[in-house]
Formats: sequence, C-alpha cells, structure tokens
Amino acid sequence: MLNMGGTMAKSFISSNMARYQPGVSGFWALLKHYFAVDNAYVLRKFKVLLLPVLKKSWHRVPAEEAGAAQDGSAQFKFARPCVDENAPDLYLPLMAFITHALISGFVKGRASNFTPEVLVEVTSSAMVVQLLEVLLVRLGLYLLGAPAAMLDLVAFTGYKFVALCINMAVGIALGRTGYYVALVYTGLMTAYFMLKTMACAVPLGPASRDVMIAGFAALQFASIWWLGDPKDLEP
Repeated sequence: MLNMGGTMAKSFISSNMARYQPGVSGFWALLKHYFAVDNAYVLRKFKVLLLPVLKKSWHRVPAEEAGAAQDGSAQFKFARPCVDENAPDLYLPLMAFITHALISGFVKGRASNFTPEVLVEVTSSAMVVQLLEVLLVRLGLYLLGAPAAMLDLVAFTGYKFVALCINMAVGIALGRTGYYVALVYTGLMTAYFMLKTMACAVPLGPASRDVMIAGFAALQFASIWWLGDPKDLEP
C-alpha cells in the first residue's frame, strides 16, 4: 500500500510539474530579460534619466539587430537592456524602490521619528501608487489602441524611484530647500523621459494621443511629489 501510495504521489507531482514547467520557464526567461543589465548600462541609464533633454534617439533596438538568436533572447521583440539603453529594465526600479524605503527610514530615524511601521508605510504607499500608475497608463494605452507589455510599464513608471532617492539624498545634504529644488528638477526630467518614451511607443494618431502622453508625463511628476516626504528634513 505504501509503495502504491508513493507511486501515485510521484505520478501526481510529475504530471503537475510537466503541466506548469513551461509557464515557469517562460516567466524565468522573462525576468532574466528585464534584469539583463551591466555597470555600463546602469551608468548610461542614469545619464538618460537625469539628462533626458540631451538624448537624440529614443527608439528601441529590435532584437534581430542585436543578435538575439546568439544571446538566447530570440523570443523577444526588442533587445535586452545591456544592449539597448532605451530598453526598460527592472533592476534599477527595484533597487531604487528598496533604497527609497531605506532612505526614508534613515531620515525618520535622524529626526527621532522612526518606528518599525515606517518602512511598512513607505513601501505600501509606494506600491499602491505604483500599481495605480501602471493601471492608469495601461488603460490610457488601451484607449489609444497601443497595448504595451505590463512589465514594460512597471519599469518605465518605476524609474520615478530613482528621482525619489536623489531628492532625499539632496535633502539630507542641503536641507528641505535643496530637496524642493531637486524635486522640481528630477520631476521635470522624469516627466520628460516618460513623454519621449511614450511618444516612441504610441503610433501617431489623433490629438488625444498627445494629450494622453502628456498626461502620462504629468503623472510621473505628480507621483514623485506625492511619495516624497520632506517634513523630517532639516530646514
């Protein structure tokens, strides 16, 4: 009986693994694509995020032009981030998200206002804003008839956390006035980055296209302002 039960259990596990393995493998390949970054890419991306007005080309590199068949990413339409600085990645947004929470906790602690709930509040509010922003952009693109990959939108909207980290770092060094100066600058640059990125992603169309893209850009500035918390910075 024990042998029969063991055989049945093994058979059940094997059949279910075979059923779900393609999906798991595909998702793993997808994550590898979005995390395919190197130091050179990170530096280039920082430059694009901080000085997008200097950038000339915003078009993404097609996968076939980047030799995707040789690097194992032939299933993707566009090249990996380490090959194309215009490609969205999840490494920078994730690291910036974590850093944003830690810096916020540090500022609270320096002002003697830190509690264990601070990190929970910061991360939960950031996640809610991020989710709402992705859903709004996805809805807007759907109305424009220009669907985009969900993880692309997570990445593009997630770059705001880089701006949030910079703002808080400047605020720690220069006080609340420095924070607001940094907020205006990074907010405008991040909005411009989103404007140019979406302009390349959405085909030309009616005037509502330009209004929607401008709305996406304004949403970035608004979310950076909303998520920033300078009240514990020194004046």
